[in-house]
Amino acid sequence: MLAYLRRLDEAVEYLRDNVSMVPTHLEGWETLARVLKESGKAEEAAQALEQANHLLPDNPRLIKPLASLMLESGHFRIAANHYLRLSQLSPNNQDLRLKAGWAFDQCGEHSKARDLYQDALRRSSGTPELWMALAQSCEDLGKREEALEAYQRAHAVKPDWGLPLAAMLGLGPTNDMTQLLAKADKLLSSTKLEAEEYSILSKEVGKVLDKRGDYAGAMLHWHAGNSAKRKKYGALDRAMLSRWTRQSLQFVSAELRSAAEDLASTDPRPVLVVGMPRSGTTLVEQIISTHSKAYGRGELQELWWIERRLMSRLQPMRDKPSFAVAARALIKEEISNYLNELTQGAPNDSIRIVDKAPLNFLRLGLIQLMFPLAHVIWCRRDARDLAISTYSENMAPEARFATDLDDIAHYAAMQEQVMHHWQHNTQLPILEVQYERLVQEPRVVSKAMIEFLGLNWEQDCLSPHLGRSVIHTPSRWQVQQPIHHKSVGRWRHYSEHFVSK
Repeated sequence: MLAYLRRLDEAVEYLRDNVSMVPTHLEGWETLARVLKESGKAEEAAQALEQANHLLPDNPRLIKPLASLMLESGHFRIAANHYLRLSQLSPNNQDLRLKAGWAFDQCGEHSKARDLYQDALRRSSGTPELWMALAQSCEDLGKREEALEAYQRAHAVKPDWGLPLAAMLGLGPTNDMTQLLAKADKLLSSTKLEAEEYSILSKEVGKVLDKRGDYAGAMLHWHAGNSAKRKKYGALDRAMLSRWTRQSLQFVSAELRSAAEDLASTDPRPVLVVGMPRSGTTLVEQIISTHSKAYGRGELQELWWIERRLMSRLQPMRDKPSFAVAARALIKEEISNYLNELTQGAPNDSIRIVDKAPLNFLRLGLIQLMFPLAHVIWCRRDARDLAISTYSENMAPEARFATDLDDIAHYAAMQEQVMHHWQHNTQLPILEVQYERLVQEPRVVSKAMIEFLGLNWEQDCLSPHLGRSVIHTPSRWQVQQPIHHKSVGRWRHYSEHFVSK
């Protein structure tokens, strides 16, 4: 009744007393966790469920909401293990294996995800969603032929689904590319596709046409794909972007620095490769990770989640006496969380470990707070080539800037301002790497990067396509080729779209 009346604090107090008196009261624990979550106390809800799970082990009614909470807070590895346990309790539930696999994929455990999908397929004929998930994990592992076969199976089961078809086009060239294009054109001209499907498929058709030299046709498909995505998710809100950027830059305040003054890690291994998406961050990571004493962890989202968790938990406490104590505990916890995620799979003798999430350029203040010995490499690229590469790519829905050439330019200008801010307002060492110079003079620029990171030069760094890192970004297949400069000046095929307004 108290929860129904929205007297949530009283309800939490009553429920805590209830489970204290009757520790095995399942419904009491469930309700306590639900009310805590409704009160905005997700971490406390998770703690309550963990305590209940210890008292009442292997109960799906406790594990399932705990797994969901872990997903929502970005603790993907913990969530994956909870969903894995649930799938073991319900061996024939494909949905649980899909969720466990998705969570493993999110934290870079693609082999575990693939094993789960394959196990689920052995137990059933397989849904198209399951074949699709398997294919994406195979792509992330660099297993092109396995991925293509799984995409084909998904397409065979559900021929009117645009995503497997788009993925097959993206993996090209294949022997039936003309047939695939015909199928894609037919689907695009129908009314069967959701906006996201339409956008992804149209973008992939555009990329095939671009490779064939049909630049006008390519741009028409990219316009159509971006228009569909913009209608579904909205255009870039420049005012909101400005507010969020300012908030990120100001988050590490003097009060927070004071509270965490002696907590900073002395670990020198983190290397942040930042910049705009499509600016060469994947290539830079691969060059570094080819070194015997370096390792590439790919595009981690951990810093975004850390910033989000810290903001949600610390902002309400800014003016409270307990702020410093709470901030110290949380910063210490998040340093451990980041190091745990960064070092997954890295050899013990790694001197540098690369996190190449480009948008971490917003969080360099947070990195300095936690890892003042980290190194930063800022990737830069001709703005016009950057714009075409971004506009033609299937970016995440939240990348709203990517659906309009002017918005891409606006976002890129903001990124430049932020990086110039950090160059003057952080003690982190920052090396600028220009993409065009990197591909024209790979030895000179690669040696400069390796020297910047305090490593001895190794000839293998000139062969990043032979690197050992797993890549799960749109550049995954491009960087399996030797360094080349074919993409430099690509914008000239679309020069009429860059006429000054």
